[in-house]
Amino acid sequence: MYKHLLLLGVPLTALSLLLARQERFQGRIDELEARQSAHPAEVAALQAELDMLRRRSDAALEELRAIATARATHAEVEARVASLHAELERTGAELAAQELRGAELASKLPRAIGSALAPILGRVEDNRRLLDQLAMRGLELGAATSAELIRLEGRIPREVGGDDLWNDLLGPTIQVSGEETVGSGVLLRSRADADGAWRTPILTAWHVIRDIRPDEDTGEVSVPVTLYAKDGSIDPQTALLVKRDADLDVALLELRTSAPLPHGAKLASRETLRRAQVFEPVWAVGCPLGNDPIPTAGTLSDTHHHVDGMRYWMISAPTYIGNSGGGVYHGRTRELVGVFTKIYTHGSARPTVVPHMGLATPLETVYDWLEHEGIAGVEPSEPRTETAAARK
Repeated sequence: MYKHLLLLGVPLTALSLLLARQERFQGRIDELEARQSAHPAEVAALQAELDMLRRRSDAALEELRAIATARATHAEVEARVASLHAELERTGAELAAQELRGAELASKLPRAIGSALAPILGRVEDNRRLLDQLAMRGLELGAATSAELIRLEGRIPREVGGDDLWNDLLGPTIQVSGEETVGSGVLLRSRADADGAWRTPILTAWHVIRDIRPDEDTGEVSVPVTLYAKDGSIDPQTALLVKRDADLDVALLELRTSAPLPHGAKLASRETLRRAQVFEPVWAVGCPLGNDPIPTAGTLSDTHHHVDGMRYWMISAPTYIGNSGGGVYHGRTRELVGVFTKIYTHGSARPTVVPHMGLATPLETVYDWLEHEGIAGVEPSEPRTETAAARK
């Protein structure tokens, strides 16, 4: 406010000086009128002074107008400031009231939260105790299961690797020789005869030995066979034809010895044969091209493959000429499941052998044939259980 008074005082002082000069100017005019004469220079000087007084008068009036306007604006600003000050005081009072309410809520909140969390925490504690009980039961069950597994595992016969493979697959495989053909055969388990001799049945394919002529004196058909030992040694023997079926392309031979043979194929039960499915692993074992027994691995490709009205199993295990009459074994149980019969060929002029499309007579068909022929004691009474090593 004092600043505005100071600014107002400056133009008022200038205005006072201007009025004083105007009075002096008026006095000189009065003096010239009293003399009724004046020098031109005096008149010019008076005219110049008059112009100067007019300019200063106009400037003073303009300053007064500006000061008046500034004072009016200052009054408006002071009124606005007073209004804002009152609003700030009112807002401050409201903030103080809200702060008080916030303090009251903060003091009540922990009690409210505690009361709300109490049942939740109680349920959490109950669940924790329940989990502890379940964990203890799980540990007890795990211990009991582990003990049971150990007990059952102890009852499962163990495989020792290559020796058992040789005994189960290669040991029962023999070579069978016809007049102009060479094939394979499968030794079954030896059985004691009433006179103390041992008889060992042999399964093979009929087409391998069909050209062998019967003996003129006895009428028996003698079939040369070769047995193999693990050390590579061979044992030539002569078996006799017992039964044959041209339609099924199977034949049953018998080898008579004074002692049981050390190896014989394990036979699959009818139940196992009925459960056989495509993709199950198989071994095909025979003497292709007159070689010693050779195993090849594959899968069961088809369980209902029909040729000329006969049902066969198709396998993907590679086979060749000479495998006829050899065994087809289950890949896990190592049980005999079929007798190899024929190989697919392509073309007529120069037929091409397709090694992975071999056909075998399923052992279930062989059982039906033996039963029909009145030959008992070959078919097993119970299915075998897969060994632990075979399931790995």
